[in-house]
Amino acid sequence: MKHTQNALSQSSSVFLNLIRFIACEMIVVCHVLTKYQPVFGEPSFRLGSTIGGVAVLLFFVLSGLLICYSLINKLKNPKYGFRSFFVDRFSRIYSGLVPALLLSAVFSVVIYLTNYSYYQYLSSMQSPPSLLSFGMTLFMLERFPVDFFNSILAPLGLTFPLPSVTPFGFNGILWTLVVEWWIYMAFGWFTFGLLALIGKRKKGKAFRVLFFIVAVILSLVLIGFMQEFNSLIIVWFVSALMMLIISNKTAQTKLSNQVASKGLVLVSCLSLVSSIFIAYTAFAYTSQYYDVILGLILSTFVFVSILFLNINHSGKVANWLQNRRIANWTAVGAKFSYTLFLTHYPIIIFLSSLNLPINQFFMMLPILLITNLTAFLIAFFTERRYKDLSNAIKRRLSLY
Repeated sequence: MKHTQNALSQSSSVFLNLIRFIACEMIVVCHVLTKYQPVFGEPSFRLGSTIGGVAVLLFFVLSGLLICYSLINKLKNPKYGFRSFFVDRFSRIYSGLVPALLLSAVFSVVIYLTNYSYYQYLSSMQSPPSLLSFGMTLFMLERFPVDFFNSILAPLGLTFPLPSVTPFGFNGILWTLVVEWWIYMAFGWFTFGLLALIGKRKKGKAFRVLFFIVAVILSLVLIGFMQEFNSLIIVWFVSALMMLIISNKTAQTKLSNQVASKGLVLVSCLSLVSSIFIAYTAFAYTSQYYDVILGLILSTFVFVSILFLNINHSGKVANWLQNRRIANWTAVGAKFSYTLFLTHYPIIIFLSSLNLPINQFFMMLPILLITNLTAFLIAFFTERRYKDLSNAIKRRLSLY
């Protein structure tokens, strides 16, 4: 399969940055409505849960698209292997995770000292902060499918040697990272392993044995996560497959005509309207906030929109997205959105612990400003420098 040199046009890149930033702000709004002085069962709580579900699904759509896009480009270097892929993903993930864990620790201590009853309330719903929960969160083992592995080991009279814990410091959003991390590892391992098996990467016979052993382990991990997060995993891999189509030269050539362009606009509009309808259904009736159909329709919307923007470089939408001001603002947002995603949660629960006589709707704008400013400042020293970290590790390990 032949791939284009640049599968994403300038306007489609801006579009993805815009979607990522909007999704991140939606997550903050979700947690203001569900974690700051929440009223369970009220419409505002269900609205927050619905907004959050859509946003998380969008993040997995974007992740599948962009990880596949990045890997397609880097595979052009025959020396780029799984170790380099691991370093890239490690640098990206941990540039945000480590400061988020430190911030969570600080706010956990402050809540413990200033509002112990609220601390006990949080501890009754999540694992209380401890060295164990810190270590398991740091090593991507919280919310691990322990029950699934215990069900496999039970006939042998064995148990899985890990406890079941929730993310450190009451930072509930960190569970998404665990799922993504293990998807990354499986995707990268399968990709490089299969390339070696078909002769595209030079590996010895010992590697083939290692590949199958690790592949079985990673497959079991993904199957375990599927018990709880099946919609997110399906959406991620479907989105990765969509990037293969986006980057395919033949597909782009066949779509480069007026009839196809109008068809893409129609499908994009229909998928957007359908997403809104299913999200409303989740809000009003089903409470299925991570519905797999919703995720697949959202991925279709993003996928078709990218195809349209790739073949309509000078259309009205493309020109608007390529406006210097729009492009600059979305680029700035993209540089700290990941940090915002990971750090807003402990700030919100801390503000909730203060028991301020201000309801969540009046606090919405101040919390958005506080969380965005905090993330922007932290990201300047961390997220925005993750490529420097990746390059430094690769030099140290003599990788490419």
